[in-house]
Amino acid sequence: MRGAGSVGATAGGEWAGMRNATVPCPFAVAGIPFVHQGEAGMVLPDCIASDWKGSRVTDEPIRVAHAVGDTSTNGLTRIIATRLPLGDFYIDAEERLAIRGRGAGEPIDRPQLLRTKRSGFEYTITYAGAEDTLRMQWGWHRTIFMFALPLRCRGLSLHATAFILPDGRGVACPGVSGAGKSTLARALLEVERPGLTVLGDDRIALTNDSGALWLWGTPWHSSAGTSVADDAPCTALVFVRHGDRPTLAPMNPGDAARRVLRTIAIPFWDAAATAFALETVNQLVTSVPCFEFSYAPGPRSGDALVRQLIDALPALDT
Repeated sequence: MRGAGSVGATAGGEWAGMRNATVPCPFAVAGIPFVHQGEAGMVLPDCIASDWKGSRVTDEPIRVAHAVGDTSTNGLTRIIATRLPLGDFYIDAEERLAIRGRGAGEPIDRPQLLRTKRSGFEYTITYAGAEDTLRMQWGWHRTIFMFALPLRCRGLSLHATAFILPDGRGVACPGVSGAGKSTLARALLEVERPGLTVLGDDRIALTNDSGALWLWGTPWHSSAGTSVADDAPCTALVFVRHGDRPTLAPMNPGDAARRVLRTIAIPFWDAAATAFALETVNQLVTSVPCFEFSYAPGPRSGDALVRQLIDALPALDT
């Protein structure tokens, strides 16, 4: 059975209290739709990514209001300076997040300002001019989403590859940049097993619904170019490293936790959300089997991982 939900979209696009909704929405990621609002005549985004079909809807939307106005940081306190494309992080007088962003290759004199109205649920993006409203939306969607999950105490965004085994079990393979996530995803895409689905190769959502850990694909892929709006129960963690022959070995929870923590987005300015994120990592590494897969990238490495996982994991309860 799929994970339970709470709020969905009606056919007319209005939001209502339907339980266990399964309405696909092109703006939905991991069950959470994005709803965009703007001033009269303003052109708003019509998708998150051109190839993203949208997940089923299970949760309240994230509402984003778009406006033209002041993009300065007056009255904000900077808490961290980052490299592009995120920009610098600030908090306002009520300790709500603001980000002054400028995407890579974007004009330096046309920054955009993201501000929080209700953490995890409502945001505004202010632009220097109406012609800027379609710029940087891929990055804004990703940034808002990856912090909204823990701010809602609903889940985490993992820097990971993930896939669904033919029998429906979901497997997450977290790793920092350069760890080989896209290489593994490409190897898995070559596996000829009916029902095997590669959810993505860069950003994966992990939700915690009443103790049930669930994996979701997101639109934000890397060089393997795969992003699938599907989902499955999380039944294993696999960390990859280079080796001479494909070998799947058990990993202890402490080592797994340290490696997961390097791959998640934690809203460190919010104590409750940070505590939730750490608790979820602990639950993850202690409730599902953790492995390290050593392999030399090649045409059969993906099949070797799938075969060894099927042998190592218990059957999925139905």
